[in-house]
Amino acid sequence: MDQLSETLKDTETLVQSFKLKDSVPFLFWNNLLNEHTLKAKKYDSYRTNNAGVPIRYSRGHKVLIDFGYGIDRELFQPHPAIILADFEEMIAVVPTTSDDGSGFNEKVKKAIIQIPNDTPLDGKKPIFPKPTIINLHQIRVVSKNRVQINLNCNVQNYILPDSVINQLNRYLPYPVLQNGDHLLQAIEVKISHLYAPDTLYQIKNLHNDVKRLQADIKDLNNQITSLSDQ
Repeated sequence: MDQLSETLKDTETLVQSFKLKDSVPFLFWNNLLNEHTLKAKKYDSYRTNNAGVPIRYSRGHKVLIDFGYGIDRELFQPHPAIILADFEEMIAVVPTTSDDGSGFNEKVKKAIIQIPNDTPLDGKKPIFPKPTIINLHQIRVVSKNRVQINLNCNVQNYILPDSVINQLNRYLPYPVLQNGDHLLQAIEVKISHLYAPDTLYQIKNLHNDVKRLQADIKDLNNQITSLSDQ
């Protein structure tokens, strides 16, 4: 109880220092926490399909997530995000932010994808109405109850411009991405490079082995042809 009283007192002091426009979202966020934390009335309650199963999201699907409050350089408050994996009640997501032209250090540059807005020709809504940054250094696993809006689009339908492909390949150990690749492919390649870098080198070694074996097969076929002509 002493800890609870101290926390409530700290919260009161914090809110008193807020301007009205800042305190209202903070209070709403606290209410959301109170509703969904352990033993709360809405704990483990999710929007479900007709079978009563939590709504599932496909890889690459785009949604609006309320990330709540963060500290330091953590991303917080509502942001669009891309689904990486669906775990029934939880989803792994990569947040996106508008590209305002801010600079990044080299470490962060390796962990983001900067893309221009798209302008579909078939009358559909753009997947990215504004230039956007895919924040691969801010990947999260969150409750599906953080989904505010289903944006009803998938980044597999966003084909990367050749200039973006070239820029991304500069940070990779070899040109993994090809012209015509879609955004989800680039995200998965970048995740592999960032969090499991040996994987790309192993794939490269396998490609080299395949090339050597193909060359050996070609030489053997030439030898067989030469012997059969004698």
